[in-house]
Amino acid sequence: MICHFVYSLLLLLLAASFALPISGDGDADALLKFKSSLVNASVLEAEGWDSGVPPCTGDRGSHSTWKGVMCDNGVVYALRLENMSLTGTLDLQPLVSMPSLESVSFMYNSFEGPMPRGVDEIVTLVYLYLAHNKLSGEIDGDLFDSMNDLVKVHLEGNMFSGEIPESLGRLPKLTELNLEDNMFITVRFLAQKVS
Repeated sequence: MICHFVYSLLLLLLAASFALPISGDGDADALLKFKSSLVNASVLEAEGWDSGVPPCTGDRGSHSTWKGVMCDNGVVYALRLENMSLTGTLDLQPLVSMPSLESVSFMYNSFEGPMPRGVDEIVTLVYLYLAHNKLSGEIDGDLFDSMNDLVKVHLEGNMFSGEIPESLGRLPKLTELNLEDNMFITVRFLAQKVS
């Protein structure tokens, strides 16, 4: 009788663990680490970040008081920090641990430096918006190889140079790609798309 009760209790706990949303505590930690990498992080502090409130609250964990943070079922699925005068080198490595992150947008800021570190490790990304910053340099040709869920990529209005990454041409779900107003060399990428 006691064994049956313990067995039933274990099954109930196991079932409950699958039914509950993934804890947003890891998302909060990742977001705060990301914020600490920004040069002018104080912009976000005034917008609900560091408030002591979890990033995902409200009915079914679908509300956020953190500016630019979008939640569903208690987890962060999008980060949209657009037109906030954010500066410095964009480092996405802290966001790699966020298992439900599908969209990041840092458009219309003043980020500088190369393609953000860690972007290729966020394999859950569907939407990547880095347009209209001051990002520069060459992008590794196979950078996007592990990002098979990407549907939209916007890199326009930066100063990227060199060849367009060949891995962009291999993305199976890509429907929207904007690379204008950069300094890319397009010959090899276009030849690959034509053949």
